[in-house]
Amino acid sequence: MTRNRLERVDKQPFEFEDEFYRQLPGGAVRAAAKHVLDVARESGAKVVWRNQGLSIQVAVPKQIWDPPVAVAWLFPEPGRVYWAGLRDFSFGAAYPDYRNERLNDVMRRWADYFPFGGGITFDGENGGGRTLTHNELVEYQDALASGLATVIAGLRRLRE
Repeated sequence: MTRNRLERVDKQPFEFEDEFYRQLPGGAVRAAAKHVLDVARESGAKVVWRNQGLSIQVAVPKQIWDPPVAVAWLFPEPGRVYWAGLRDFSFGAAYPDYRNERLNDVMRRWADYFPFGGGITFDGENGGGRTLTHNELVEYQDALASGLATVIAGLRRLRE
């Protein structure tokens, strides 16, 4: 596994990235998570490590949205529910309205990327998103990686 030091954000529970991967249940889940995170980074997103998991974020111009836009969240403990009903691998739009038509368009397409998985709500409203189990992450990793690359590219185009 990689020995990349993680960027400090809040309290850091994992000093090295491979410590996070070791907490995931099984080699197939670890490989799928690494694949998806590698694609996200290669596409220009930032992986932000939190107390109990991570988020994938993309910087957009501050006049459009500040802070960076979170597009996905990954947690190591299967089935455990976190903030806003997030668990396992969750993705989509955290807000029902980002107050910018172009940003809303990109995030709505991402929130509707899969018609299955458990729905998630944020702040009592459905921003639009899905949660996939770790096993579904393994099964759909190529489609998720492709979708992540697409949404990240769409968010990066907002800089133009």
